Amino acid sequence: MLNLHAQQKGINRDKYIISIKQTEERINIDGILDEETWKSAERTGKFQRVTPTDTGFAIAQTEVMMTYDELNLYVGIICHDPTPGKRPVESLRRDYNFMRNDNFMLFLDTYNDQTNGFAFGISAAGAQTEGLQYDGTKVDYSWDIK
Repeated sequence: MLNLHAQQKGINRDKYIISIKQTEERINIDGILDEETWKSAERTGKFQRVTPTDTGFAIAQTEVMMTYDELNLYVGIICHDPTPGKRPVESLRRDYNFMRNDNFMLFLDTYNDQTNGFAFGISAAGAQTEGLQYDGTKVDYSWDIK
């Protein structure tokens, strides 16, 4: 088992640890988390809002699970929507505007410096985005990885 940690010297980082296990199972990238690996994966939730204010927990909760194999890191995300019905969508284009869409973003601090890393996102409508994080809070969305 591998313990995945956020930045080691950050404030309250001990509250944001998720344990992930290696899998031998083939994971299908199809949006359906029906593999056995996901059934036993540790789940995290209680995410905080980012916009319009960053105070308090998100009303629509999200659960995140992770696993990995010899070549890949897999992230399973379940986004709960407490309000039924359709939502307006600004765009379905790749590299959509984060501030104008309901979305989930994953930031990987692969350098463990709280400054540089990678950002991957998906909107509620399925549009994808990715970027290179720099200066701690900025993301260059011109980086494209398929």
